[in-house]
Amino acid sequence: MIGAVTVSRFSIPVGKEQEYEEMLQSFGEEVADDKGFVATSVWQDLGDPHRFVRLTGFKSFETLFSSYDQMVESGFLEEAVTKWGIAPDVMRVEPVGEHGVGFKKLRESEILSLSIRVMDPGYGDAWIEKMKYNFEEIAALPGMHGWFIGRSDEVVDEIVGIASWDSEDACRRSIPPKVHYPIGLYRRYK
Repeated sequence: MIGAVTVSRFSIPVGKEQEYEEMLQSFGEEVADDKGFVATSVWQDLGDPHRFVRLTGFKSFETLFSSYDQMVESGFLEEAVTKWGIAPDVMRVEPVGEHGVGFKKLRESEILSLSIRVMDPGYGDAWIEKMKYNFEEIAALPGMHGWFIGRSDEVVDEIVGIASWDSEDACRRSIPPKVHYPIGLYRRYK
């Protein structure tokens, strides 16, 4: 069971994925032996191919913090930022709901949609319920694998919604023509 998730957003120069391959794979290798690590996957933005997101699941916030403490103590994080010149924007997320394929199997999907929305103070819970309702409505669509909803551990009204799909076409068919908040579409990178 997933107890904590990190959503790490970062950019690399367009067309330089091969040069940055070591960086794209390194974090997953670094945490792979941690007792609280569950799964990680890297996704490339369909609309802006130099933008990426890494989703990493841990058994709990305790194991997430322990993992990061070990990477800081070992010098891994500092060396990685120095070597690659990239410091990801990392958001820690508390899971509040999921359906279908679990977070651990998320990386088996081809496409995912990602929405991060900061609601007015006190409206985060209502948005979570609306997202759950919307995701349940589209859960039966052909090609949908599952969904995940979480909230920031720092800003309780900052909500993350992720849906996974077997194809870009299936994902795009689920998005209404007019959406009043950004939904990013990503292809599984590794």
